[in-house]
Amino acid sequence: MRLRTVLTLGVLMGGAAVACGSDDDSTSSSGGAAGKAERAGAAGASGTKSSGGKAGAGGTSGAGGTKSSGGGGGTTNSGGTTTSGGTGGTTTSGGTGGTTNSGGTGGRGGATGLGGSTALGGAGEGGAGEGGLLDGASGAGSGNETSGAGGEGGAAGDRVKQPLDGLIDMQIISWHNTDSGVPSFVIDDLTPFAGEFGGVVINAAWNQIQPTETGALDYSSIDDALDDVRSYNDAHPTAPLGVKLRVYAGSTAPDWAKAIHGGPVPITRNPAGCSTLPATPCPLSVPLFWDSEYITAWRAFQVALAARYDDEPLIRQVAVTSCAAQTDEPFVVTSDQDDRDTLVNDYGYTDDAEQACLMGAVEDYSAWKHTLVDYTFNPFNKVGGGLDSDFTIAVMDHCRSALGSRCVLDNHALSWPVDPNLQAVYDHMQALGGPINFQTQAPIPDQCQWTATIAQGVALGARAIEIWPATKAGFLHLTADQVGQLASEFTNPISVPTGTPTTDCDTSTGAIFY
Repeated sequence: MRLRTVLTLGVLMGGAAVACGSDDDSTSSSGGAAGKAERAGAAGASGTKSSGGKAGAGGTSGAGGTKSSGGGGGTTNSGGTTTSGGTGGTTTSGGTGGTTNSGGTGGRGGATGLGGSTALGGAGEGGAGEGGLLDGASGAGSGNETSGAGGEGGAAGDRVKQPLDGLIDMQIISWHNTDSGVPSFVIDDLTPFAGEFGGVVINAAWNQIQPTETGALDYSSIDDALDDVRSYNDAHPTAPLGVKLRVYAGSTAPDWAKAIHGGPVPITRNPAGCSTLPATPCPLSVPLFWDSEYITAWRAFQVALAARYDDEPLIRQVAVTSCAAQTDEPFVVTSDQDDRDTLVNDYGYTDDAEQACLMGAVEDYSAWKHTLVDYTFNPFNKVGGGLDSDFTIAVMDHCRSALGSRCVLDNHALSWPVDPNLQAVYDHMQALGGPINFQTQAPIPDQCQWTATIAQGVALGARAIEIWPATKAGFLHLTADQVGQLASEFTNPISVPTGTPTTDCDTSTGAIFY
């Protein structure tokens, strides 16, 4: 599993803070929906059963007529007037909608193949194709054993993928300290810890994929990373990784999107600097991410992404990055007061506009039907100062109301002890129940409480926790046994410690794991 450590922008944001020098924060013709089982009348008496196909014409059968198994016919009306074995008595096995190719949607396990919810339980051949939308769960089988009309063919594609579990490698994200930064993906970091991680984050940037508004989209950054994950899984078949796809917008939006309605807006990633000796500011440019025209462009982009990856079995969760500016976190705008004044005075940013953006972020991802939608929550930070957790709770409720258990409740500032500003958010996450994910704060020298932090997340209901790889005391500094100890806390939870941390972490001596 990978812990993904996100740097906090400070108490005001209740989000991920930045430590200087650290990592920051088609449906194919094969299969389809098993074909619609036609609702033609039942076969005449003693007619041959149709295998999942279209029963021929033939109204009601005579007395004692045989119902069509899996076809369109169904109800037998005793005393009917049709000739025994008349028209429709014998239908061709695999008529309209009868035999579809195994593999369903795109060959990746979307809709079922042959079968589905045919009448009288046509077993069907299909299954879930490559891996299955449900992590191998097949859409084939007996279907709904309902005599009568075969219904609509019963696609399994309306069922969702399984959530990620355990430790998640969040990958290095220091690239987002640079305007229009380019993400990297390194799978080899996980080889020493094979079997201990349940997933990995693929970070990508909108400007990489759609550099021009009307040109072809370039998916190579994601596809290459997926190929790396497949190779890793082939080498470690007993401990395969799932993927959380996180496509950044904000400062990595393409120039044409940043220019909508007079943008881009200049902000500073971290006023304290994003590197040390000497500290260097991090100037960024961001779009008017709350603007309706920009949101329309972003939603169109999500439609394209979903069309390509919603049926990809490896990608189990997609992260919401709508409304985000300098990081991937929707509720984190900027903690710099000068930048906030610029947003308000020069570009028309308001609390109402930001809240509309955050509430609407759920609909931004409506094109994703099978993949879980991972939304990161922090207390809402008001322009005039102060935090509003009630609004955040309202967005959580909307996400669950709209998506049900496909809405993954997330936060990127998990620590032990819990930040008091996050307590109300965490309490409501627990009340709503799983799936819940976290990302840890960067384990910097005074925050290396690894075992306690994972214990805290598990106690709060986390099914998966992202951890940082290389920032100061990241997991690359740990041994395989230490990472294994963290991974074991998901299946064998330990008690969350009481009191406050007293141990100073010292990376120079290797004392970084507590």
